[in-house]
Amino acid sequence: MGPSNVVIDECFTPYYKRQWKGLPNEQKIAAKQLKYNETTWDGLLNDPYATKMWGELLPFEQDLFEVLGYTEAIYNDYYDYEFDLLPIDVQQAMQNLFDMNQASWDSCYSDNMSDCTRISWADLTQDQQQAAGMAGITCYDY
Repeated sequence: MGPSNVVIDECFTPYYKRQWKGLPNEQKIAAKQLKYNETTWDGLLNDPYATKMWGELLPFEQDLFEVLGYTEAIYNDYYDYEFDLLPIDVQQAMQNLFDMNQASWDSCYSDNMSDCTRISWADLTQDQQQAAGMAGITCYDY
């Protein structure tokens, strides 16, 4: 036990980033209902959902992906989009809370963050963390 005033970072590897063997039972059940198995989940065979966008999923499929930790933004990989291809609400959040425009987003996020000046996730305001979430960026990715 440590001192009670120590804050532990609660940013764990999300389920969708884990190998099959690292998934808890509830998430394995959800993955199986989506027709994944160890081979497809671990990327050894093609992902059966690779060509579907979030809006093309049936409601029960969206629910199962949410059990696996996905949001629409994470599922659609907004993190990898160019700025002008992001949904308008995501563009506005990035502009308002991070002062990002097309040039800064495209050189930062769509280029594996090579040109980013970053502050720690913990130093972001709650509004900034929520805006980052709209773009599919989590504490794990940040």
